[in-house]
Amino acid sequence: MAIDHSRWPPRVRQFQKVMAPAVESFEGRAFDYRRSACEQLRERLLELQLPGQLEALVITNELTERECIDICLSRQPELN
Repeated sequence: MAIDHSRWPPRVRQFQKVMAPAVESFEGRAFDYRRSACEQLRERLLELQLPGQLEALVITNELTERECIDICLSRQPELN
């Protein structure tokens, strides 16, 4: 799965190495549209325990719900 980083807010792109695995984790466990996207993104970041995780978690506190949805749903299907 490829990730469309252009959907991410510019201030988040510096955390690609941490955010990308969090986004990829939605492939194995689907995004829940009934729950907060920011909350789900934070949960995935906490589960991964990667270098830079704390800084990425701090930036998620500054994001809007719409920005978190854009990040969580930025996976692109691979074309065959």
